[in-house]
Amino acid sequence: MARSFHVQTIAEGVENERQRDALAALGCEEGQGYLFGRPLSALRFADAFGITPPPP
Repeated sequence: MARSFHVQTIAEGVENERQRDALAALGCEEGQGYLFGRPLSALRFADAFGITPPPP
């Protein structure tokens, strides 16, 4: 449906290679989920990307 409206979509909840491969076979080009990275706390995210968090 998204393709027919020319809308880019992102598959959520991709947890393993099988899911990623099945989505790719269906033409899905973007995904997110545990396969690509685990959730981070705000402080760990800021540290990983060199962002200075605001003072408390």
